Amino acid sequence: MDSDTVAGVVDGITPAITGHEELTMGSENARPNAPVHGIVILPMCKESVEQEFRDELNDLLQKWGAEIEAEDHYPGYPECGEDVRMTVEIPSLYDDHGNVVRERCEVDLGSLVQAR
Repeated sequence: MDSDTVAGVVDGITPAITGHEELTMGSENARPNAPVHGIVILPMCKESVEQEFRDELNDLLQKWGAEIEAEDHYPGYPECGEDVRMTVEIPSLYDDHGNVVRERCEVDLGSLVQAR
């Protein structure tokens, strides 16, 4: 069984569940590794988590035509490398007549980004 396959046991039968099905099966309060309608759900491996995160981040960047850059704000000083900040650059968007539909924007993420 590959790392992207989730296996469970239902009345002695071992079904293979792939993709995101394991996240939507059963009740909405289902916990990883908890039986859901007789199926034991195994956690995603770290490679799958990383790939899914990268795919979703890439989709978001593509949606906005954005780029993320990490840069040391004080290069050449003794603190070099201690003040690395991430910036998202979202380009301007124009209609067919050259009118601005969306202004260019830089989002300073700082050195740490956490979900809110």
